[in-house]
Amino acid sequence: MSKAHKILDGMSRVAAWAGGAAILFIAFIVTADTITRKFFTIGMQNVPEISGYAFIVAVTWSFSYTALQRGHIRIDTLYGFFPRRVAAVANLLSAAALFGVAFVLTYYAWNVFQESWSGGSRSVSTLNAPLWVPQFFWATGLIFFSLVMFFILAYAVVALARGDLATVNRVAGLPTIAEAIQDEMQVSKD
Repeated sequence: MSKAHKILDGMSRVAAWAGGAAILFIAFIVTADTITRKFFTIGMQNVPEISGYAFIVAVTWSFSYTALQRGHIRIDTLYGFFPRRVAAVANLLSAAALFGVAFVLTYYAWNVFQESWSGGSRSVSTLNAPLWVPQFFWATGLIFFSLVMFFILAYAVVALARGDLATVNRVAGLPTIAEAIQDEMQVSKD
């Protein structure tokens, strides 16, 4: 499972980079729109619509990377006081809950995409964009996130069944303080 974890990590890293590129694209077009409005009193049409599509795709394509890096927010007030086995079970339950949320979001996103595809839905703006295009990328980002969360959950269940609490916590738990410090030191070296 460790090899599959590395493969998914690489795939999610590419997806996160694509999401970051989409955010930079948004910043560029919003800046260009602001400048043209300020200095030339003309604006670029449909910038809010295009940036909205790009933003939701960027966000959903980054979910899987965040999950594999254990970066999703959790309330950890009592977590530090848990015994190792209780912490491992809490991490497993957290992974299961996040998988459940991902699955429900994916289910409804795919239904929205299919309805737009079959109904030929278009935006009600001057862009008149076929809505299935951004919805397809939105839904596929959520599909990948669901698959990653299923993998994390399965990996944690197998590790817990083997009594490997360290792996459960490494795959589905919160980063330790030492890991957070090491990551920050690595970022400062780069």
